[in-house]
Amino acid sequence: MTHASYIVDEHSYYSTRFQEATERLRQYPALRDVFGTVSWPTNKRHRANPLLLDLAKEQRSQKTVPLLSSVEDALASLTPKLNSGEKADLYSELRSSDRRKVMSRMLELVCYQYFANQGLPVTPEPPVSDGGVTDLLVDDTNPVYVEITRLGTSDTELDIKDMYQSVSKQLAADIPLNTYLRLDVDSSKLDWTGTPLDKHGSETKILQQVRRSQLLTLLQHRDAVPLRDIQSMPSDWTLREVIEDSVRYGTHGTFGGNWKGILYDPQFVPAVQTRVEAFEGPVITAMIGDATGGLVELHSDMFSPSSAASSQESRFLARVERKVEKKLRKGQREPGEVNVLCIGATHWLARGYTKSDTHPLGRDQRAKLTTAIHDTLAQHSVPELVGVVLMEDDPEKSLWVANPSAASDLVTVYEKTTVAHILG
Repeated sequence: MTHASYIVDEHSYYSTRFQEATERLRQYPALRDVFGTVSWPTNKRHRANPLLLDLAKEQRSQKTVPLLSSVEDALASLTPKLNSGEKADLYSELRSSDRRKVMSRMLELVCYQYFANQGLPVTPEPPVSDGGVTDLLVDDTNPVYVEITRLGTSDTELDIKDMYQSVSKQLAADIPLNTYLRLDVDSSKLDWTGTPLDKHGSETKILQQVRRSQLLTLLQHRDAVPLRDIQSMPSDWTLREVIEDSVRYGTHGTFGGNWKGILYDPQFVPAVQTRVEAFEGPVITAMIGDATGGLVELHSDMFSPSSAASSQESRFLARVERKVEKKLRKGQREPGEVNVLCIGATHWLARGYTKSDTHPLGRDQRAKLTTAIHDTLAQHSVPELVGVVLMEDDPEKSLWVANPSAASDLVTVYEKTTVAHILG
């Protein structure tokens, strides 16, 4: 899900996050060799680095982030095989402030370690005959060349994130110091009259809803406001009528009991006179709490079916098709040998597509993705490519799509490899 945040006091927040990351790095010697000791603001450029943020998260929650261990093990195994220049390039990419670049490199390391864990010798960035390189060479019963790429973040999601960032910054001026404010947003209710998103219109809808509903005033009574419950009531009712209805008839469970205390409190008089129509908009839940330095977060909570969700699904499938098309045209394969294309691709609508037997909601997406990739492959003659693996950023969660134009002798060879048994 798309989300964005605005940190009021960056110094307090990132000083703590970087301290947590440095503490956790003691358990990851290979990653510690990449980052050393990080501190704020000396390493300010690292504040969006997903590796550091995951390290801080793991230290804070004491719950394992699985990809960190895979990256650590891959670095420990791989770096001794690299010359000084290659090692410096790898470390520089992992320390990048470009989240997408870091995530792409992480996926390559995770795949490297995945094959290595099967007892297979793996060579990084082997040269191919056209003068370029691919990502991995797995020395199986027959060599398997593996090209790895990520779908990355869509332009629409980046637009939503930028818009959320702007909203968060404006709301941060309206909350007390050291306060945490979180808004969950039904993205289907944003302004989609633009192509594909009207950022200004969406920003206006959220800010107007927050202010017209006097949401920040209501959060002074309880630390969470279920706007979705209020939105389901008649639009011309006042909040007082909503609360009294809930108390009298038990609608929305404990809502009435939780909010009846504001009915006769002078500071909430204007709020309880607010009509339900003021609560209508993209925000469906609001929460408030404590946060060192102050923090405002907006999270998408999109619903399907909806016109916006349908549009996002179409764009996701089209992006997968374009990624396959681009890689087919680019080459980076070894003629006459077994080649596999691995693509890391995740989307909230397609979550679980690789495990459709246990994730029924992913079954429909699995079929659509399989068809999209197969039809794209069918438009090209690429005999050395035996198939495409679509991964949820983890080789253990993968969907195999065979290439209809693959050379039959290479398919036969591939089917005898360990790689075929673990990927498809």
